Amino acid sequence: MKLRAAAFEGLRFQLYFRIFNIVLYQVSSIFLAILLLPVDFALVGLAMIFVGFALIVCDMGIGPALIQRRTDDGRTLRTGMALRLMVSLTLTAALCLLAPAIAGFYGEPRLIAVLWAMAPLLLLNFVAFPARISLTKSLSFRRVFLPDAVGSGAAAVLSLGFALAGFSFWSLIFGQLIGSAIGAILLFLASPWRPVWGIDRALAFQLLRFGLPVMLASVFFYLFQNTGIALLARSNFVDVGYFLFAFTWSISIFLGLQVSIDNVLFPVMSAMNHDQGRVGKAFLGYLRYLAWTIIPLSSFLAATAPTFVLSIVGAKWSLAIPILQVLAPAGAILALSLAYHSSALALGRSKEVFYYNVIGVSSLLPIATSFIAVAGSIGLAWTFLVTATILFLWALFRCNALSLARVTEFLASLQAPVVSSVAFAVPLFFVQQLAVATLPALAVEAFAALGIYCGSMMLVTRNAFLSEAAVLMKSVFRG
Repeated sequence: MKLRAAAFEGLRFQLYFRIFNIVLYQVSSIFLAILLLPVDFALVGLAMIFVGFALIVCDMGIGPALIQRRTDDGRTLRTGMALRLMVSLTLTAALCLLAPAIAGFYGEPRLIAVLWAMAPLLLLNFVAFPARISLTKSLSFRRVFLPDAVGSGAAAVLSLGFALAGFSFWSLIFGQLIGSAIGAILLFLASPWRPVWGIDRALAFQLLRFGLPVMLASVFFYLFQNTGIALLARSNFVDVGYFLFAFTWSISIFLGLQVSIDNVLFPVMSAMNHDQGRVGKAFLGYLRYLAWTIIPLSSFLAATAPTFVLSIVGAKWSLAIPILQVLAPAGAILALSLAYHSSALALGRSKEVFYYNVIGVSSLLPIATSFIAVAGSIGLAWTFLVTATILFLWALFRCNALSLARVTEFLASLQAPVVSSVAFAVPLFFVQQLAVATLPALAVEAFAALGIYCGSMMLVTRNAFLSEAAVLMKSVFRG
């Protein structure tokens, strides 16, 4: 299969999965926000910070290392799988042992049971590991889509069902566990490869030499995303619920979209990594189309946050409005700064990702400490915006240094969507002072924003926007 065709097929199924996942997850989150309390989300969200950290360390960067390797033999995958299993078992036990200490630090005894209940997610993630790697490396994106979609859908639907039955915060846990189990089993069955125990020490060293910088980069990025939330929980536990709601509707969506595309581009760019010019050209195209999507979406969320929150989940979540207004642009800036990572990894520059995330954490920690002390959850939102801007400037510098894109080329890719988004965001922001927060009002604002954006994009791109977007959509959806 040609790389272009494989890339668009992967994008097509990643897009299907992302749309499916966003619709089910976000819709279920709306109903869950109505049924549950902010403290329920704070409790599970805080526990998930520690579980998520363990999940990242479990991978040890072995997944990207296996995908990046040009050779494809059973010994390599067996070695990676054995390493992954040993680390997963160790960290599952460690998480259970540390649960009482974590609960004591936050003064929340319920965290012990929650952490114990969520620890099996590490082992479920391992069950899907060999199949996911083998299918991704062979660019069989179609066979990865269905298990992921079914698992995510089951988690969303089951969480809602348990909430309706009155299980409070346990509904979030049960839904996640069952959905993850379904997705892992289906993915395991989707691949003909079956796990066989065996470790080749030389191969293990090669995998870890490439993978550990990637894993450390992921750890630092995870710390960048979640350390501030952990600090906020220490000072005001309930505020974490409001922050996580805004985070889910802003940064999570943008990063999810960016990661979905990266899941396709990384193996595709790895296959062309012998030609750096071709990788750079692919990067600029990716950056251009990513900007077309996330910049207007973030602008709309920031401009219409009062109508959005009040009309969908009600006044109970009104404290999330100013947080969303700040996190929406922060999410877009962050996603754009991350765009060059798949290209750098494909070229074997795994330390690039590590340096990026070290800068993110070292910038966020001092800013978050002072901003949270002054303004609580709003201060944490501003922390993300300031740090995302720093990382964006770093990305500009590194793209130029890696010969992926000159600074002028990078910024030129963003010019049209920025101008066109400002064209609708500014008037919509002032309309919020007059409009009644209802779903029909939100729908009118969405249609108005879409019309102004498309019209402005046509002007800025000299009528090239719609035709180019149509060709792109046809390539993605029809192959």
